[in-house]
Amino acid sequence: MCRRLTTKNVTRFCPVNCYRLRMRNASDDIHPIHLHRHSFELTSLAGKPTSGVFKDVVMLGGYQEAEVDFIADNPGLTLFHSHQQLHMDLAS
Repeated sequence: MCRRLTTKNVTRFCPVNCYRLRMRNASDDIHPIHLHRHSFELTSLAGKPTSGVFKDVVMLGGYQEAEVDFIADNPGLTLFHSHQQLHMDLAS
């Protein structure tokens, strides 16, 4: 049986299941959010539903929300992070 394990920095997903990630930007900075090794479907951005838009990076504007769906079909460790330069410089 697959179980979901969440810690501060690691979430384990069951293989080949579809997951929805909901993100909220709590700042006024733009954050390019990137999911390595997977593509996702953008299902909502800034409160507006979307469909058929597949990406591996979404630009999350200041105080915006986004929802993306992805299938966990690529086993192994995967990074999910912001490509904002300040975050990469400070590892935050």
